[in-house]
Amino acid sequence: MDWVWCRRRMPTTKRGTEGGSCFGCAGAQHSEAQGSAAKRPRGTPPGSRDESNSSQKELFDGLRRQDLVRLLQQTLAELGFHETRASLERESGVLLEAPEVTALRQAVQAADWDEALERCAELSPRQPEARAAIDFLLLGQKCLEMHSAGSSEAAEALFQGHVAKAASGPDAQERLEQLKQLLASSPEDLEQVHGWSLASSRELLLERLACLLPTELAVPPRRLSVLLWQALRYQQLHCLYHDADESRSDAGRSLLEDCSYTPPPLPRSCVARLRRHTDEVWFATMSHNGRFLASSSKDKTMIVWECGGGPGASFKVAQVLLGHDGPCSFLAWSPDDRYLLSTSSDCTVRLWSPPSPEPVHVLTNHSDAVTAAAWLQHSDKFVSAGFDRCMFLWDCVEGVVLHRWELACRIQDLAMMPDSKRIVVADSDRNLKVFDLLLYRELPSLPECDAVTSVCASALRDELLVNVAQHVSALQQGPTVRLWDLSARRIVQRYLGHFQTRFVVRSCFAGAREEMVVSGSEDSQVYIWHRHYGSLLQVLSGHAGTVNSVCWTAGPLVDGALAGPWLISAADDGTLRVWGVDSSDSREPSILEEEQEEEVQETPPPEVEAPVRRRPATAPGRSSSLQGERDGSPTEPGTLLREEEDEETDEEEPEPVPSAAPPEDSSDDSEGSEETLPGDETAARTAASEDGGS
Repeated sequence: MDWVWCRRRMPTTKRGTEGGSCFGCAGAQHSEAQGSAAKRPRGTPPGSRDESNSSQKELFDGLRRQDLVRLLQQTLAELGFHETRASLERESGVLLEAPEVTALRQAVQAADWDEALERCAELSPRQPEARAAIDFLLLGQKCLEMHSAGSSEAAEALFQGHVAKAASGPDAQERLEQLKQLLASSPEDLEQVHGWSLASSRELLLERLACLLPTELAVPPRRLSVLLWQALRYQQLHCLYHDADESRSDAGRSLLEDCSYTPPPLPRSCVARLRRHTDEVWFATMSHNGRFLASSSKDKTMIVWECGGGPGASFKVAQVLLGHDGPCSFLAWSPDDRYLLSTSSDCTVRLWSPPSPEPVHVLTNHSDAVTAAAWLQHSDKFVSAGFDRCMFLWDCVEGVVLHRWELACRIQDLAMMPDSKRIVVADSDRNLKVFDLLLYRELPSLPECDAVTSVCASALRDELLVNVAQHVSALQQGPTVRLWDLSARRIVQRYLGHFQTRFVVRSCFAGAREEMVVSGSEDSQVYIWHRHYGSLLQVLSGHAGTVNSVCWTAGPLVDGALAGPWLISAADDGTLRVWGVDSSDSREPSILEEEQEEEVQETPPPEVEAPVRRRPATAPGRSSSLQGERDGSPTEPGTLLREEEDEETDEEEPEPVPSAAPPEDSSDDSEGSEETLPGDETAARTAASEDGGS
């Protein structure tokens, strides 16, 4: 208890206020200003036992007992325990608020505005700014009540006279405009349109007055609740795996124990390798019920995989969809998983209804490659966009265009926000445009300064993932995945470490509450970051080509439990990989075109805190087609758009040779290798890419 002796005495001598009444808070402040020496007996040194014992009585665990009692009284009153609050006040002898504040509260509730203004003059004589703000609030409330009672002329005269003079401060003009708009409406519209009512407005007025008064006179509203939430937030921010944006309404945290959070499951090993496509796999997406996986490829096919109900990750080919004349670049399940959209470089959008092998609609309004599509919330409308600079809003049932937007640049990608009212469009001119789908108008664009290759919207928040490739001519040091907050219109986090220079690489949110961010990479690996802190959590190796697309799923519901979670990646090596969270289950079944391949034992990658990966000398995959729109040359739908042509390199280009069939996997396949494709196969991919883009 040595720390007690060094504390200064906190006397409780009360002093009379200007109105003649006494209360402990103001008396304590006045006595403390006089100095503790005046209350010490002569010859008693500071920090003596007598002074410390008196000071200890005024403290509770190092906190002022008087403040704690006032906080308890306020909380009891807010909870509705008024008799208990009064009993605590009588027993402790501590008043919740000064008598002048009580008189002010009674005057406001009785609409005695002259009395209320007089009490305010007594409470804050030394604070002219607070006095002006209080006068404006009281006069504004009086003006509105007169207007609601039918005395519109008297209310207008009061507004033009006293209210306008009382307004002061940087936001005075804005407050006057708000009050003027309320007075311009009819008394009936005050409640029906603006939501103003007599009882609620007075309660809000009293809360605002308590915030303006000194704390020794009145306790700020819900002060104990604010302090508890600050303590809870402090614990949350010190946990790496806590979802920092979790709202208060659904938190339901216990105050009787410290916050503790279970780390989200991280994918650690490949539990399935799906091989049925004969060329690069450009996109993969999971149905909302977690039962079906859809993948699209440069081989012009789409495959629907069904997840089995057995243990582990068991996938089988449910259906192969044919019909596109060009590579398929994008897929989108409807919210009810009834329909599947596919886009292609053949300038068409096809609407499928699995298991039917024929498309429901073949939409041919686009005049160039279609790069992206997105569903609205109720599964009856969707949006498509492409290199023809057009974006269409479609009716799913009739297959007709409801609205058409025409932009100035090619559309690279788009993402639907969770409210289905706004859509974000990434074009080739370094713009992130936002459109209102209800009013058919363009909203202010996001201030993005680099060329965006793909976007992904959050399903829980007003946030957006933006992939930006590394360009030699740009000022940025490397590729990044940026997290945009659309409400604040700013970048809140950046994710670094992956590789992207030539191709479209996509990212997604992962986890039950989107605690993680996952992205593909041109170095054949999958990168996982913490969403809030931006720290690199995991790097998954195994693919032999650029990882183009990733998606996260909790898996289907099997025997009352979810089969996942799984992370699925699609790459230029023609395969899809399913990554599981259980490192002990490292078996990797591969699905071939004719028969099931033998299961291959796979070793999970080692865990490292900050993995350093060597970039391949030659990036495998599609040929680079990153030209701007100035030359008007055709580009492949899976490639980037760049403002200027690629710079010349010193490396010698290999001669093109015919493309060979994909090699069969052997039992000694090394899942963690960083091998690049041979030069002849890279040249063959280049020739095929040019044919697909023409």
